[in-house]
Amino acid sequence: MRQQGLIQQAQQLEEQLKPKEEAYAAGFQQYREAKAQLDGYKLLLDQGRQTLEAAKQEAQQKFEETEGQLAGAKKELDDGWLQLDSAKAELAQAKLELENGRRELEENQKTLDDAQLQIDDSEKQLEEGEAEYLKSKTEADQKLSDAQKEIDDAQKELDQLEPSEWMVLGRDTNVGYVSFDSNAEKVEAIAKVFPIFFFLVAALVVLTTATRMVDEERTQIGVMKALGYGKGKIAAQYLIYVAVATITGSLFGLLVGFYVFPTVIWNAYTIMYDLPALVIQFNWKYALLSSGAAILTTLLTTFWACYSSLKEAPSRLILPKAPKSGKRILLERVTPLWSRLSFIHKVTARNLFRYKKRFLMTVVGIAGCTALLADRVWPPGFYFRYCQSPVWGSLCNIISPSPPRTPKR
Repeated sequence: MRQQGLIQQAQQLEEQLKPKEEAYAAGFQQYREAKAQLDGYKLLLDQGRQTLEAAKQEAQQKFEETEGQLAGAKKELDDGWLQLDSAKAELAQAKLELENGRRELEENQKTLDDAQLQIDDSEKQLEEGEAEYLKSKTEADQKLSDAQKEIDDAQKELDQLEPSEWMVLGRDTNVGYVSFDSNAEKVEAIAKVFPIFFFLVAALVVLTTATRMVDEERTQIGVMKALGYGKGKIAAQYLIYVAVATITGSLFGLLVGFYVFPTVIWNAYTIMYDLPALVIQFNWKYALLSSGAAILTTLLTTFWACYSSLKEAPSRLILPKAPKSGKRILLERVTPLWSRLSFIHKVTARNLFRYKKRFLMTVVGIAGCTALLADRVWPPGFYFRYCQSPVWGSLCNIISPSPPRTPKR
């Protein structure tokens, strides 16, 4: 049974293999036909390759022949371009030489024309010069004859003149010297008067400042007196403060007074006069006197401002200072005028008499400024020195038609 089963399986396998064998046989037949066809194509390909190789060799030969011909033609073309470039360069050089020659010809022609114009102008100027010379010669001869005649007439007048007199003028009649001397005397007069004015202004300023300082520290002064400090020690702090400020200001003022002011004034006068260089010497006498006077003035003024508060009792100093009592002024008695003043004007008028130190300081300052302006507007020394002299009197009448009156002697 098993053997039969195997035989059946073998038969079945054979049956199954038959179609495959047939397909294999058909495929093998197709393979053989395709191979035969491929061999035919390969043969044709080999024939075509041989034909192509022959054609390639022929074309390569023709290409080499053509390339040789082309190289020869290119060489001929390059030679032609070289010849053409050489011909162009020669043509350009020839054009440049032609242009240079033309330009040189034009320049020579222009130079020739200018020279001809110059010759014509020179001939014209020569003719005009000859005419002017003849004319000038005639006029000069006439003038020489007239001048000789005038000389002869003048010589006759000189021969007829009597012996002349000489007038010798001294240095005091020289306008420059007298003017500078007058200016120097004027500066000297100002230097004598102004220190007093400035000392007065400084004293008023120090008095006002010290009084205000003492009033502000009134309570502190009362406390120090109550603690047993003496009047000298309390006043010393204000005196030392004022002394230090005065010494500092004096040093600065000495530098300005000895070097700055003289240089400025001297340079101002060098605009009008021919003056030598200024030589400045420090004068110790004037320096010590002016500094000592300034220190003494400020110290006395400060002590006076402190004295009124130092003499009061500590109990009164600790309390605020009572304001000054108001009172009627003289202007209030002039009823028609006082009644027409406004409230602000009335308060101002009362304050003028209430704060006399401030009023006095303002008046003194404005008076000094006005004096400076008046001195610069009309220096009377100029007129009195120049215009009263017989030499310069006529000049002053021209400068100042209406001079001031001569002061009484």
